[in-house]
Amino acid sequence: MEDAVEVRRRIGASVRAEAARRGLRQLDIGLRLGVSQSAVSGRFVGRLPFSAEELVELADWFDVPVARFFEPVPGARPGGEVG
Repeated sequence: MEDAVEVRRRIGASVRAEAARRGLRQLDIGLRLGVSQSAVSGRFVGRLPFSAEELVELADWFDVPVARFFEPVPGARPGGEVG
């Protein structure tokens, strides 16, 4: 069973991958969510959790189901890194 950190890392990697597909930077995500670029960085690597509201906002913006963020990212490495 995954622990909370592993779940946060998987979600972060999924959001990061979706953002990368759209050519969005951490700053873009931060502006949309009303948080700093460093807060987005922390979310991408699983140090900080995304809130449910943030995931809904991003899913709407990216036009994907929220469930997409809970799926494993092919090629994701430990720590939420993609690629």
